[in-house]
Amino acid sequence: MQKMLKEADEKKQISLSIQKYEKMYLNKRNNIMFIFKFVTPHINNLMAIKANHQITLFILSKKAYHQMRAFHQHVKAKTNFMKLAPHFSEFTKSSKYEALIETTMSDIDLIFAQIYSYQLDIPYCSKEVEKEFDIEQIHNKDWESFVTETITSYEFQLGEGLDRVMGAEKTDLLKVIEALTYYKEHSDNADIENFDRAIEIMDFEMQESKIRSRLECILKGK
Repeated sequence: MQKMLKEADEKKQISLSIQKYEKMYLNKRNNIMFIFKFVTPHINNLMAIKANHQITLFILSKKAYHQMRAFHQHVKAKTNFMKLAPHFSEFTKSSKYEALIETTMSDIDLIFAQIYSYQLDIPYCSKEVEKEFDIEQIHNKDWESFVTETITSYEFQLGEGLDRVMGAEKTDLLKVIEALTYYKEHSDNADIENFDRAIEIMDFEMQESKIRSRLECILKGK
């Protein structure tokens, strides 16, 4: 009887570990997909604003592509890159783990299609951006700074368009700017759940005032 109870408890602990690890992996996956939840769905409503929409989306998608590809390689190789214990071996043998391999592979295909679409829509760009048209390789030696500068420039362009949109479009604009600001600071550890909650309770009037203040400071060189 004692042996049976011990085995039952062990199975329970393994099941709990698998559930916990699956959630951690899904959070990692979801966080990589941050821009596809909080930025890209709103862009069509912002086309009236003169800004580098396609270039920025291309660069951000390329970043996500390389992050997801690296994550998928870890998952497929069953690398314990998160240093999870105990029961990591059991996790990698579970159906939930197999589903993660398939999900991340599907994500890679989806992101690649997005990148290619954005690239085709870029009418002209700098040589620096053009070099990145080679999707499989990152050519900029200071890639992270390049991504940050791209976002900052795009934020400014969107901010200048605050008076060109209204109603639902302005709400989308404010959400996108807020998402970009957050992503710029948390691109390697973006938390979709926390940001989603922040957006739900965001005071849009106050957010617009903050954005206008930031723009004014940039224009004054502060």
